[in-house]
Amino acid sequence: LVRARGRRVALAGAATPCAAEPASWDSLRVGLTRWAFFGRHCIPVAWFEFAAAVGAKLFATAWMAWFPNLRWVLAVLLLADAIAAWGLMAAFAPALEGQDSELRDRHARLRLAAGAAAVLLAPLGAYNILASLGTRSIVWSGWRYTVRGPSDLSAEPAAGL
Repeated sequence: LVRARGRRVALAGAATPCAAEPASWDSLRVGLTRWAFFGRHCIPVAWFEFAAAVGAKLFATAWMAWFPNLRWVLAVLLLADAIAAWGLMAAFAPALEGQDSELRDRHARLRLAAGAAAVLLAPLGAYNILASLGTRSIVWSGWRYTVRGPSDLSAEPAAGL
């Protein structure tokens, strides 16, 4: 469609790098903060929508927890979150058909963990939003991204990597 209208299509692999890093809670935190930083500067509308959704979710959760007659609604919503997280992970299970049985077993355990951890998604999202607000520079896959001003983000090879 873009080419049909006479426009040029260019892929910018260095603008959205991907890297496999050691799996730890700290690397997860750093990785999610990187995505929040990237979203805040490169797709601010989506970042604001995410921030609004997380804020609304936290407000609704606090409101329902405060009033005893609404706690059952909170329980239903948290259960729905858990089922949605489990279902999202279950959607990837068919891709593991024919793979190593250990990998399938680990994925099954991860589905259960995702459902159990769903209650933490809104607080973690709020943390990432706040962290991205205070972040001026990140290193991602050997590149340093730095905010120089409004709508001005530089990308340079990171020294020492």
